[in-house]
Amino acid sequence: MTLLTLVVGAQRYGIDLREVRGVMPLPRLRPLAGTPPWVAGVFSFADQLVPVIDLCLLHGGRPARPRLSTRVIVAHYPLADGSTRALGLMAEHVTDVIETTEDARPVVVSQPETKWLGGLVSDEAANLVQVVNPTGLLTDEVRAALFPQ
Repeated sequence: MTLLTLVVGAQRYGIDLREVRGVMPLPRLRPLAGTPPWVAGVFSFADQLVPVIDLCLLHGGRPARPRLSTRVIVAHYPLADGSTRALGLMAEHVTDVIETTEDARPVVVSQPETKWLGGLVSDEAANLVQVVNPTGLLTDEVRAALFPQ
């Protein structure tokens, strides 16, 4: 599995490159009224409006800092009807791609609010990297607000 790595808080995570449509510097975001604080806003990408989730705020308790390595990862987000939409994931230190030959090991503790966190893999230095699953990021209510049918 090939993972694009990112940092939330002090922890390293990775997203499968097959889930990634693009990676870009922080765009100018338009806030969306009535959404949770971790929905950072929306921007235009490839003629689509793409909502952006601030993973640092969602999981780390503080907004992503505007650093040179802070990026928006545009990921494929599957909808119930089988189609996919673009979803932006904002994180810090989006700089590395790692290759791992092992399957992700299951997480010992799983919480309903962290369904988007998958198993663990080791990087080349034997550090553990947790896999991000974009599908589990949005609650039904937030999904309906961001991607109305």
